[in-house]
Amino acid sequence: MTSYRYKYICTLIALLIVITIFSNTAGAISGVSAFRIINGSSPGVPGYEPGDVFTVEVNYSVTGTSYLVTIKEDLPQDWEVLESTEKFTRDPASNIIKWNITSPLSGVSSGAIKYLVKIPETASGTYEISGETSWYESYDGVKNNVPSGTSSVGISTVNVISDEENNGPAIWIYEPEEMSGDGDEHLENMETAYFEYMIIDDDVISSYTVYINGHVSDSATGVGSTEVSESSSARMTVQPGMRNIIKIVATDLNGHVSEFSRDIYVPYYNNEAWMKVEWNGMEAGFAVAGMGSSATDGNWTFLHGGNQLQFPHTTFSYSGPAAINKYYSFGGISYIPGLNTFSGSMIDLDATPKSYREIPFETYPVYVEGNDSENDVTAYFMGSPDMSYQYFNVSLLDLTLISDKIDFTDASTIKQSIKGLSFSDISGSLVRSTGLRTNGTGDLEIDGNDIPELNNMAQGYYALVIMDYNLPNTPSLISAAPIFVAKYDMSMEQVINPERPAPMPGDPITYTLSLDPAPSVSPSKKYVYITAMIPESEYSAAFDLSTDGTASGTTLDFNGFSLIEKFTMSSEGREFYIDGLATHEMISTDTSISELKDMFFDEINASDIAMVFGTTENTENVDLVLQTKASMPQGRYVVIGAVIERDTGRLAALEQTDMYLGITTYTLNLKQGWNLVSIPVILDNKSIYSVFPGDTMNNISMVWEYDSSETDPANRWSYFTTKTDVYEQGSLTSIDERLGYWVKCYYAMDLTLQGVLPEEDTVILNTGWNLVGNPTLTDRNVHDVYGSAKMVWEYDSLEPDANNRWSYFTTKTDVYEQGSLTTLRAGYGYWVKIE
Repeated sequence: MTSYRYKYICTLIALLIVITIFSNTAGAISGVSAFRIINGSSPGVPGYEPGDVFTVEVNYSVTGTSYLVTIKEDLPQDWEVLESTEKFTRDPASNIIKWNITSPLSGVSSGAIKYLVKIPETASGTYEISGETSWYESYDGVKNNVPSGTSSVGISTVNVISDEENNGPAIWIYEPEEMSGDGDEHLENMETAYFEYMIIDDDVISSYTVYINGHVSDSATGVGSTEVSESSSARMTVQPGMRNIIKIVATDLNGHVSEFSRDIYVPYYNNEAWMKVEWNGMEAGFAVAGMGSSATDGNWTFLHGGNQLQFPHTTFSYSGPAAINKYYSFGGISYIPGLNTFSGSMIDLDATPKSYREIPFETYPVYVEGNDSENDVTAYFMGSPDMSYQYFNVSLLDLTLISDKIDFTDASTIKQSIKGLSFSDISGSLVRSTGLRTNGTGDLEIDGNDIPELNNMAQGYYALVIMDYNLPNTPSLISAAPIFVAKYDMSMEQVINPERPAPMPGDPITYTLSLDPAPSVSPSKKYVYITAMIPESEYSAAFDLSTDGTASGTTLDFNGFSLIEKFTMSSEGREFYIDGLATHEMISTDTSISELKDMFFDEINASDIAMVFGTTENTENVDLVLQTKASMPQGRYVVIGAVIERDTGRLAALEQTDMYLGITTYTLNLKQGWNLVSIPVILDNKSIYSVFPGDTMNNISMVWEYDSSETDPANRWSYFTTKTDVYEQGSLTSIDERLGYWVKCYYAMDLTLQGVLPEEDTVILNTGWNLVGNPTLTDRNVHDVYGSAKMVWEYDSLEPDANNRWSYFTTKTDVYEQGSLTTLRAGYGYWVKIE
C-alpha cells in the first residue's frame, strides 16, 4: 500500500523537471511577428547574377503562449536552399520551405532562422520571396493542424541581372562555437568563441572586415578570389548580458559593398547543464543554471509564511566528467546516451571531484488552505550579483492537476498514465506567469501582488519556477521551489507515561495526531497516517554521485546507502538493471516494487529510525505508537507526522516536533540564600561554568561539596566562589549527579538543565556523614532507599517558614521522634549517616 506513495513523490519530482520546460508567459493575446532580411542590412533591392548565393534571415518574436510556431518561405521555383540553421522541409511542387519550432515559446522569447539560397543559372528578372508564420496555442491545435492564427513575413524583391553594377558579395556566418571555457559546448560569459564564415562573389572579392561588437576583429583582402571559404574563421570573447554582434562588411572589385550580421545572446551567469527533452515525439531544449551553497547568492528560492519545519541538512557531491550534455525522453526511459563511452571534446575524462553543494535551507514551510494571511506565500529568490537588473519569467504551476491524471494503483498503470500525458495536460498546470526584474544584488521578492494565486492557495502540490527566456529556443531554468498546501492544521502531542515520563530506548512512544478542523464523516474517505522519529544527528541527506564514464563505474549513494546496486546498462542505453531486475521506462512489475519496498524497510529497520503507518477513515484524533529500538541512541529526535488522502495521494496535513529519548529537561528552583540541591540528570558538560552559564553565574555566591570518599577528612570539603574578597577561589570545578551541594544565591532563580537519565539511581555511601544527590526524576520512599542508614536530613529552601526547612528520617530508637521525612525528591541533596 505504501510503496506507490513513494513513487508518487518521485513522479512529482520528475514532472517538475518536465513542466519547467513548458512554463510560459500567460495573460497576453498570443501571436507571432516576423520580418525578413536579405544579405544582411544592404539597402535597396538586392541585385544578383544567375548562380549567386545569398543569405536570408527571418527574425521572429512571440507574444503570449504558443506550443508550435511554423514559418513558411515561398521561394521562386528551382531556387535552392543549400543550408539552414534549423531543420526544414520542402514542398517540391510549390517550392515552399517550412520550419517547425516545437519548443513552447513565450512573450519574452525571440529567435531567428537563417538560410543560404542559390539562384538558378537560368534565372533572370525580378523575383519575390514571401512568407507566413502560423502559431498554435494548444496541443490539440498542433495535433489537428488547426493554427490559432497566421501573419505575414512580408514580401522581399530580388533582382537577377547580368549588370555587374548591382551585384554585391554574398556573406554567410556560421553558428559560433565554444573554443575555450568550461567545455560544455555552449557559449557563456567571457568564454572564447570560434566561428566560421563564407563570402562569395563572382566579381571577385576585393576586401572584407569582421566586426565584433563594433570593433574591428579581422581585416583581409581577397583580390583575385571569388570565395572566402568556410576555413576562414575568427575568434571573439563573448560579453555577458548583451547580444554580441558579429558583422562582416565585404567589397568586390567593382566597389559594390554588402554586409551581414548575426547576434548571440549570452547571459551573465553560467548554465551547469544543457538538456534536450522528448515527450512522446516532441522535443524541447533547456538549460539549468548553477546552484551554489550560499543562501544569499546561490540562486535558491526561499519561501516565507506557513508552518516552518526543520529541513534536513542536505548535501550533494559529484565526481566524474566535467560536462555532460544530457538527453531525456519522457514517455520513455530517461537516459544519458554514451554512458558507457565518454569521448570527444564534450567530455573531460578527469574523474576527480567537480562539485559539492550544501543546500542552505534550515527550515521549509507547509501551508494550509484558507484565508489566514499567515498562509499566504511570499518567495525570495536570492540570485547571484551577476543576475542584477535582469528580467526573468516567474510561473506558478499546479502539479496537482497533473498528478490527478496518474493512476497510482500499480507500477504498470503509473507508466501508462505518465506516457499518456499530453502537452495540453502539462499546459493546464500553468496557473499564472509574470515577468519580474531583479534588484541590484540579483534578488527578487515574489508575493500575491505579482501572482495573486499565491494568496489563499487551495490544497495541493505547486511549484514556483523562475526561467530565463532570452536564449532563443533554449529557456534556462534558474530556480524552482515546491509549495505544499495541506488541507488541515495538525497538532502532535506526545502521550506522557507517568511511570516513564522520559522514555528510554526500547520504550513505546504514543503520539496523538489531531486535525483542525476535524474532517467531516465520510466512509469513503480514508487517510494514511504516518509518524517517524529520526535522530537529529542523522536528520540529513547526503547524495554522492560518482562516475568514471562507465556504467560499472557509476555509483549513487544516499547517506552511505547505495541506490545503484549491481548497476548495468544495455548497449543501447535504454535498459537499467538493479539487482538483476530489468526495468524498461519505469519499474514495471509488482515484484520489482515489492523488492524495492523491502529494501526500503530493511534500511529503516537497520537504522536508528522508528516509523509507524496507520490507515483510518475520517477522524479527529488518531493515536500512533512508535516502537523505539533498544539500540537507538539517547538524544534529541525529530518527529514527523503526515496525513495523506489515500484515494488522491494529496497531503492532508504535515507537522513536526521534537522529543528527547533518554534525555530530559529539568528545572531546579533556587531561592535567595542557601540551597541544598543535587542534579538529577547526567550532564554532557559537568563543568561548573556550564552548569551555571552566562548571567546565572553572576547570581552564584558560593557552591560547597562534601566528598566522603576522600580518605583525608581535611580534604573532603571543596568550594567554588565568585566572591573576590576571599583568600582563594576554591578547587571545585565540576558537578557530580551522585553528590549533593550547598549553593548560595544572591537572589531566587530557576536553573534549567538538560541531560541523560541515569541508568542507575544508586549513590556510594561511606561510614559517617555523606552529602549525596538523588539521581532520578522519580520520587522514592526514604525507608526503601535508606532503611539501613542511621539518619537522613533534608533542607528545603523552598519552605516559606524557615523553622520548618529541616526535616529528617532515622532508624535510631533512642530519639524523641522518628522525624517527618518520608520521600526523597528529585533535585534535593541529602545528608546521610552510615554507621
